[in-house]
Amino acid sequence: DKNAEEELTSYLGYEKNQTSDNTNSRNCYNKKKLNSKYGKVDIEIPRDRDSSVEPQLVKKRETILEGSEELIVSLYAKGMSVRDIQLHLDDL
Repeated sequence: DKNAEEELTSYLGYEKNQTSDNTNSRNCYNKKKLNSKYGKVDIEIPRDRDSSVEPQLVKKRETILEGSEELIVSLYAKGMSVRDIQLHLDDL
């Protein structure tokens, strides 16, 4: 999930594949299934070696996706392209 990757980049302070003095680093992904009113969604949440990052869009131990599907459907219904919606969510 690109949004989660951006959260981790913000938290660690450097882009993926860049060198850094930070002792904490990226450490693969956790796979997660979220339930929404439109069905199950499989996502991958990037993790850090220290397990200290607290994701904000999809929080740890969260299994139900609430609210964001209404936002996405509403934006699409108003004429936004899927790409524009993705860019908007990346900004969030």
